[in-house]
Amino acid sequence: MCKLIGDKKKFKLLDSDPTIKREEKLIRLINKLKRENRISDSLHTKIRPTGSRPSRLYGLPKVHKKDYPFRPICSSIGSYNYNLASELSKIISPFATNEYTIRNTFTFVAQLQELRFDDCYLVSFDVSSLFTSIPLDQTIEITLDVLYKDRSQINGLSRPDFKKLLVIATKETHFKIDGVSMACPLAPVLANMFMCYLEHQMFTN
Repeated sequence: MCKLIGDKKKFKLLDSDPTIKREEKLIRLINKLKRENRISDSLHTKIRPTGSRPSRLYGLPKVHKKDYPFRPICSSIGSYNYNLASELSKIISPFATNEYTIRNTFTFVAQLQELRFDDCYLVSFDVSSLFTSIPLDQTIEITLDVLYKDRSQINGLSRPDFKKLLVIATKETHFKIDGVSMACPLAPVLANMFMCYLEHQMFTN
């Protein structure tokens, strides 16, 4: 892990801890949204940070791979934007699906049992480092396009307001990586949003 973050081409040590400054910035924004009745009192309470601390980086060994490489996990529990990411994830989750999405393993098995294996192939594709591979800016726009396709507001939030909150929840973190952090509550939801978009593009063509 020290070797990973010691790569000077990818990472640099911050001069100071930006936790308090970023916490205050988020509080100012959501207080403004509340004053203007653009978010509910309950949502304001849920996403308002207090006593925030920096995220923590640790590694999980991939025991099934050669030399046991570590998967970096950035735990954001207690960070200034963790509760915000959690609440946005709940709003987006119902939209992060398509006709190719399988609900659970029971559904998958049931669908397999209906297939005739004498005239079809079962193929498995895997995305390498999915969460850190998704193009975050594009995925945010894809998400907003889906959410606001037939509406001007969702949970009282306009598209520009929702985008501001999404950017804070995903991009304005102390430890910056490509894509979205594996420990961020929004990671699986945004990954699903992008994969649904990618599947639609592929199968349409």
